Amino acid sequence: LRITADEMSELQSTLGVRRSQVERCGETWESQPQESAADAKSIPGVKFGSAPHVADWLRQKTLQMPEEDITRDELTEALLKVLAANGAPSSMQKLEEISGCLADLQKELVEQRDSLGVQKEELARREAELKAQLEALEVKPEKPMDRDYP
Repeated sequence: LRITADEMSELQSTLGVRRSQVERCGETWESQPQESAADAKSIPGVKFGSAPHVADWLRQKTLQMPEEDITRDELTEALLKVLAANGAPSSMQKLEEISGCLADLQKELVEQRDSLGVQKEELARREAELKAQLEALEVKPEKPMDRDYP
């Protein structure tokens, strides 16, 4: 691609015109702006830009956090082992026994509910039969007008 001298001068003049437009209408950004406290006005006592370095902040946080009590956990495990060795049931065994009993009781409850449902149906059927029998046996009194009077 070859550019002639006329094309080069035309390009330079076009770029010069555009540069003057940008300088006239553009906004200038400072390389070292003044520090503004406008954001800090809404939060009293806060100064932006004064935060510690991340590594220092993390180090400070680790000092503030309590350490885990490893000794307590180890003693608890040792105590459970001793109790299990001496024949005392562990809490897991107790929990399993209780959950087994609960499952048995729940099965029994379901069976009783089913049994009660069947009994209710049978009772309702027998009541209906008795009611029908009573209605069939019931003697209706004669009306006085149906009798012959002397």
